[in-house]
Amino acid sequence: MGEAAEDTMKVPSTPAPPTVAVIGCGPGGMFFLHAIEMRRRKMEEKGDLEGLASLPIVTCFERASVPGGVWRAKSTDGNPEQTDTTNMYEALWTNGPKENIEFPDYTYDDHFHQPLPVYMPRQPLLDYMLCRVTRNCPH
Repeated sequence: MGEAAEDTMKVPSTPAPPTVAVIGCGPGGMFFLHAIEMRRRKMEEKGDLEGLASLPIVTCFERASVPGGVWRAKSTDGNPEQTDTTNMYEALWTNGPKENIEFPDYTYDDHFHQPLPVYMPRQPLLDYMLCRVTRNCPH
């Protein structure tokens, strides 16, 4: 075979997956990471190696030691050096009805097992969001 024939027989290289930086692990960051992980799991179950290779390589940058963003409460230990806090106040409630932010794959009934007020306080809603993203992916 000539050189031209050999060149056309080469297997095309797979492009590198995109690299993504997520700044902050508040609700948006958590839900993006959760969506990527769920997609990865489905592709692994199906044996979709091409799809797996095309998933982005994601790095999340979060200044706090825990996720939650502005939904986390300020520290009450009085340590001025602590950087795990936000400026959100402890008594925050949502300003929209809870039905607008319920997840179809993890309902309020799944999590709370009781009736809820129309507007949710900060801590129970944060717990709901964290449980939704960690119940299948605890890491």
